[in-house]
Amino acid sequence: MIADLTAGAGRCAKIWPAARKALDAHFPGHDRWIAGPDQSIGDLTGKAARAGAGLIIIAGDTGTANEAADALLANGLAGENGPVLGFVPAGAGSDLAHSLRLTGSTETIVGLLSAGEDRMLDAGRLQFAGPDGRQKSRHVFNIANLGVSAVIARRSEQSVLNRFASIHMVFFLESLLALVRFRYPQVRISADGQDPIECAIAEIVIANGRIYGGGMAIAPDADMEDGMLDVVVITGVSKLQLLDQMDKIYNGAHRTSPYVKMLRTKGLTIETLAGRGKTAELVIDGVPCGQTPVRADILPRALKVRCGAAAPSVIRT
Repeated sequence: MIADLTAGAGRCAKIWPAARKALDAHFPGHDRWIAGPDQSIGDLTGKAARAGAGLIIIAGDTGTANEAADALLANGLAGENGPVLGFVPAGAGSDLAHSLRLTGSTETIVGLLSAGEDRMLDAGRLQFAGPDGRQKSRHVFNIANLGVSAVIARRSEQSVLNRFASIHMVFFLESLLALVRFRYPQVRISADGQDPIECAIAEIVIANGRIYGGGMAIAPDADMEDGMLDVVVITGVSKLQLLDQMDKIYNGAHRTSPYVKMLRTKGLTIETLAGRGKTAELVIDGVPCGQTPVRADILPRALKVRCGAAAPSVIRT
């Protein structure tokens, strides 16, 4: 068990006593490591995998799970012969946990991990420009996104309101400010084997999982075992129309909107058109990472993951 007690705006520290007790009951004799300034989640995940751990359970938010998955994938430690990755969610939305059928109380989730099924799930590999303009790479476990939600994620993470307001209130207030100030970038989207799309965008989502943003079914047909990326493009419309589209995302009704385009592909490139707006910011599994240009590719059956009772490929709403 590896925990980041700072994850989920401190929520992980709150669930830690219950998680520790449940783990003692279901996984007697397990090791417990706490991430800190000297050893990150990624460092400890790699250390556990190299030591021969068969199951590595991560406690934290979706970004924490991403860091662990990225450590395994980037260092050749994942795959059929790699360790199984489990997840005890402590974030505000727990969107990845819903895709993995790991919901309920902390005690319930640990029980599901004990009796769950190991599945080989897809992941995505992204190459992009870092904040300094240099090329970087990172893997995506659930969803990567560019556009207004990326700005909201960055603003929410850095907001001084985090000191005294709830995470939901911070997200709401920063969303309003971001929407007012956001200027739609002009981009070219080149999905492999398909005609390029050039348009102003409010949002582009590169989805392995179905849900993001605290319960929004942004990619309602995404399947974590089909070897494909689902790409959702919300074009630049009026801010009022954008708010209307965002409300429809919760139940997947946005897919019939004339302002929304949906693609399925094994890989794609996204670039901002020169002289037509600022660079689009990129968030990977809730973590602000960089900006366009972005290249994304699917990695089929890349990561062995402990899931709940239902397989990710059959989860539909």
